[in-house]
Amino acid sequence: EKIHYAFQCALTRHPTKEEVQVMTKLLSQQRKRYQEDEEAALGLVKTGQKKYNTNLRVSELAAWTSVSRALLNMYETTARF
Repeated sequence: EKIHYAFQCALTRHPTKEEVQVMTKLLSQQRKRYQEDEEAALGLVKTGQKKYNTNLRVSELAAWTSVSRALLNMYETTARF
């Protein structure tokens, strides 16, 4: 699953059951949000220098962007141990 892959890439470990549940819930909420507000989704994916893949649904890309941001903002990804 993509959430497991994202954890492996960002944290070099598997997510806990609770982390999977939290991220799955976040993804579901963000999908709903961006499906209801395509303009906000488009605004998010147009941010930055790299162009987004127009073959992808903008709402789905925006939802996964939100999940990725949450993962990358975890203390574990920014602190040195």
